[in-house]
Amino acid sequence: MDSAELTVEYTEEDFANAIRAFLPKGEYWQEADNKELTNVILGMAADFKLTNDEIQLSLLTDFSAKLFGWN
Repeated sequence: MDSAELTVEYTEEDFANAIRAFLPKGEYWQEADNKELTNVILGMAADFKLTNDEIQLSLLTDFSAKLFGWN
């Protein structure tokens, strides 16, 4: 079995869209006029993508002697 069959690939945009879906519906939370909010969302999405990739790698590989990431 190929490892690609065991994992689901998500992009940073997938994570960014998920974060946007959690935001309240209000004037402040509109991204069009709020560059700071956009940057926060994109930064969080990049971090979530990296964490997701590391978790997938750790599930498919034996790292009993050498750990990485958030130890």
